Amino acid sequence: MADEKKAEAAVEQSSGKSSKKKTLAMGGALLGIMAAEALVVVFVVKHFTGGPATAEAAPSHGIVATEGEKKPREVEVEVVRLRAQNERSQRHITYDLVVFASVLDTNKEKVEEVLQRRKNTIQDRLSRIVRAAEPERFSEPDLRSLRKLFEAELGQLVGDEGLIQEVLIPTITSSEY
Repeated sequence: MADEKKAEAAVEQSSGKSSKKKTLAMGGALLGIMAAEALVVVFVVKHFTGGPATAEAAPSHGIVATEGEKKPREVEVEVVRLRAQNERSQRHITYDLVVFASVLDTNKEKVEEVLQRRKNTIQDRLSRIVRAAEPERFSEPDLRSLRKLFEAELGQLVGDEGLIQEVLIPTITSSEY
């Protein structure tokens, strides 16, 4: 019996040593696999991303004067109230028009000053356009041709054609004689 106990103890000791060897071997294999995975991930990331991106700071020139300002808005300025007879028509027709100009609010004072200073010239030039216009121009639903003629003339009189954004004719009435 004593021999049997010694044999069992020897088997237990040998199995204990082999279980420690197995645990160590499993741990080493696990660490090896993890290291291999890390290498694969690093390789794949480098290969597909093209390496680290370089970043450069943009040069700073201090405070930008226009930063934070509102965009200019369009405002309407009355140009003239006009009464002119169309001479191209077979009948004697007199047109009463109210003409406005749409300008940016930053240019409003400049345009108003020019309109006031050249009021009679503007009235004369726009009256000429009305007198010389084909009668069909007054029957257009949006008066596009007449607006474009007015816009071109006002642009020349103001001195800068870009100041006038749009010409508006909210009221036009005709009288026959």
